[in-house]
Amino acid sequence: FSLEELCDVYVEAVKPVMRNGSDAAKSAAQNTLWYCLDVALRLMHPVMPFVTEELWQRLPGRPEAAAPSIMVAHYPGATPVALHADDAAVQAETEAIRKLADKEAEEYLALVTMVAGGMRSLAADFGVSSNRNLEFIVKVSGDDRKQQLLDLAATDLAVLGRAKQATPLP
Repeated sequence: FSLEELCDVYVEAVKPVMRNGSDAAKSAAQNTLWYCLDVALRLMHPVMPFVTEELWQRLPGRPEAAAPSIMVAHYPGATPVALHADDAAVQAETEAIRKLADKEAEEYLALVTMVAGGMRSLAADFGVSSNRNLEFIVKVSGDDRKQQLLDLAATDLAVLGRAKQATPLP
């Protein structure tokens, strides 16, 4: 998740929001990124303790009530470990993680990343650099649901596919 979806997709997808979005949209994008980094570092901590501790300590905007070290911070998951079972903040975070599951958003993102990857591969196969103002026309055959998702994804496809424009065909 951290490398492929967070770094490759999310950071690229929010660049236009950070450049041209409203203050509320920018704040939402930054908060989402902060939360993902915080959770990712806590998840990686058992495997890379020294690196994750150093990065977590430098993560800006940690709440005052946060643990003093990643080593004693709540390990994110579907259920809190016994040590943190009575902690209201941990319970709230666990419930929030459960509510984040969004099958439609997952389906949308999977389709967009697959098509955008194909767009980049096609440009690379033909030796066309991505700064040449590429325009793609995209169509899904035989799957109305995926076509509906693509109709909503023109801007995301253009950003992630490194194109000037991506136009879904009906």
